[in-house]
Amino acid sequence: MLEPLGLIGALLESATPTGNVKFPGGATIYPRGGPVTAIAPLAELFVRRGRTTEFTGGLYAADKSTGITLSETDTVRVKIGRSNGNDVDLDLDSTETTENGSGVIVDSLSSPAAIRVRLAQGDLAALTPGAYLGEISVVDSAEIGPTNAIKFTQEFIVQVLRSMNGDTGL
Repeated sequence: MLEPLGLIGALLESATPTGNVKFPGGATIYPRGGPVTAIAPLAELFVRRGRTTEFTGGLYAADKSTGITLSETDTVRVKIGRSNGNDVDLDLDSTETTENGSGVIVDSLSSPAAIRVRLAQGDLAALTPGAYLGEISVVDSAEIGPTNAIKFTQEFIVQVLRSMNGDTGL
């Protein structure tokens, strides 16, 4: 069983690690595909509408230094939706990808569990430019009260930007 999760210790990798963010608690974010800025206590990820974006990270416990080990049956979920309501515009998990290829890939189960989140071009094309709220969580398959309890890890802001070259082919 996983202990309650705190802040995601996300180390977003990039060939050009500019715009690094220090989360409260010490985790650092390195973006791939766009700059990330801090809006305490949330991080902000910039993506372009209709352009594939991918980021990777490690999951840490509430103490923000103990890595989480996932089991083969745990599910990592990422949800993205408008912050003005409960509707989810993009619902991803580690059990399957969307029709367009977006999904969560668990690269390593061992501590800290390493995940990769892929936001595919077709799914980002369906989002209108603007601010969205994102959430990463783990569905703990070993939890029995309640069954398959969802352990919240981190919220973040996703800024969907218009594509500079237009939205051709969408």
